[in-house]
Amino acid sequence: MTAALSGAATATVGERHTVAAERSVADILGGVGITVRSSSSALGALLADALVPPPAGARVVASHWVSGTEPESIGTGTIGATTLITRVRAGATVDRTVTLVGPSGSVVARGQQTLQWPTSLTPSPTTDFCTTAWAQLVRESLAADPDFTLPLSTWDGSIALRCNDIDGAREVQLRIYRGSVIDVAARTPAGATFTFVATAEQWCDIAFAPRDDFLRRAIAGEYSSAGNGYEYVRLTRALSVIVSHVRALVGRRDGGTALGHRREEGTQS
Repeated sequence: MTAALSGAATATVGERHTVAAERSVADILGGVGITVRSSSSALGALLADALVPPPAGARVVASHWVSGTEPESIGTGTIGATTLITRVRAGATVDRTVTLVGPSGSVVARGQQTLQWPTSLTPSPTTDFCTTAWAQLVRESLAADPDFTLPLSTWDGSIALRCNDIDGAREVQLRIYRGSVIDVAARTPAGATFTFVATAEQWCDIAFAPRDDFLRRAIAGEYSSAGNGYEYVRLTRALSVIVSHVRALVGRRDGGTALGHRREEGTQS
């Protein structure tokens, strides 16, 4: 999905902005009077500033760049960019990813940026992934779902959910006993039975993708885990139920209902 870049007054987790790959690196940098070697680590940041600059009044205060699947093509063809807002923090801070792509859609570089926003922002707990406030909402949503409570009716343990972001990782644990989430905390006394790990960009994909394909992606190994690998595999379907409620929370934020959101997914082939 392509969305217009928001003005500086607003910032919404899941918002995307895309610039098509129509200009060469030489053209982009020549327009701002800069010459940089294609191997330079600063090239990604310079291209991002030219293609997808921060909204009016915002500025980049931190960034981290890595090469993509085809980094050698960054100096040989046209370059486009896609941004994704992955977190809005209380105060005036926004995190976003920037993906630089070639004309065929190949990824030539990825970056994470923290933006200082010119106005105060209030994050929605429904999309502040892997925080205790977010997990409390997930807990409340799961309480009445037999797809979650029945398969875990004899289970005793903790599932940790981790989001790897630009400034490290944030993690929350769901303490589960006989099908009920009895506690939500950053840490539990006995520790997590296993930890489900995804990047901030992956959490956005999990929450906002048009269809729920979590199981397929998990089986394909797109995510990672720590702790008891056997329990992680055995409870992957329970994780998929948690994901359906994460997606339902987003639906509620955007004006839908949890039940309606899940019914819509259930009709997809």
